[in-house]
Amino acid sequence: MFLDERRKSSWMNPRNPFEIKLGANQIEQAAVNLLKIKNDLLAEKAKTPSVLCVLCGLSNAAYLREDGVYVIPLTALKQ
Repeated sequence: MFLDERRKSSWMNPRNPFEIKLGANQIEQAAVNLLKIKNDLLAEKAKTPSVLCVLCGLSNAAYLREDGVYVIPLTALKQ
């Protein structure tokens, strides 16, 4: 997992956690981890991420989960 600290584009603000996973079978645990980070920040009354995202090597499509976590295939990032 890493926190992206770029500040130029609004979708990258504030520090947004991303998890990178190779297999689709790891998406659920990655989403749980990201939501825990967000809930911990809420409990501390700190600024929360505007985007929670799992980057997945073996996912066919980008989608938004019901819990608000985005799942993006790595192939969607190529130019």
